[in-house]
Amino acid sequence: MVKRHLARLASPKTWPVQRKRIRFITRPLPGGHKFMLGLPIMTILRDLLKLGEGSREIRKILNFKQILVDGRRVKEPKFIAGLFDVIQIPDLKLSYRISINQKGKLYLCALNAEEANIKICRIVNKHILQGGKMNLTFHDGKNQIVKDSNYNVGDSVLFEFGKGIVKRIEMKKGATILLVGGKHIGVSGQIVDIIKKKIVPDEAIIKTKQEQFSTLKKYAYVIGEEKPLIKI
Repeated sequence: MVKRHLARLASPKTWPVQRKRIRFITRPLPGGHKFMLGLPIMTILRDLLKLGEGSREIRKILNFKQILVDGRRVKEPKFIAGLFDVIQIPDLKLSYRISINQKGKLYLCALNAEEANIKICRIVNKHILQGGKMNLTFHDGKNQIVKDSNYNVGDSVLFEFGKGIVKRIEMKKGATILLVGGKHIGVSGQIVDIIKKKIVPDEAIIKTKQEQFSTLKKYAYVIGEEKPLIKI
């Protein structure tokens, strides 16, 4: 049985919401993003952007105004938008990207028109189709069929809305990453080395301007080569 309610005190620690003022918060419908790295569009519009005080106001906005997530209109208030998704409100000329900060909280990064047209997606799975083509699955649940077989799990791709994949960003030494979990969550740096393990998960050595440390490779999302390709 699917739970319909979510207590604010029990909501993910990554959600930047007040937990004691109101008892319940919108529970997002299952979607491409994990709860830890996503927020219901109701919470984004009401609690973060302050576009309305109650759920009734937000429902009216969703019904009568264009609210776009990655270029597609969203009307469902429980729709989950997550890491690196681009949220646009054309009537207000507002565009944001969902990112995560060093306090471990999701936040909205304001974008200009050019930035609002691109997004980075991490490859989390791949499999070969008939004819030699490859189906890629990304961290946001979307899929893309490609002819090139050189894509690897852990790599990222740069999407341009309306065009598709415009660049592959390989997970390798020197790549720029954003950490989305662990002790150093929200930190951006460069990969110094990748350490393969047989039993325990692989590790990555990350270098920032202040320090060098190791973390789990799975926490590192590639966002550029020598520098980030998106604003975060």
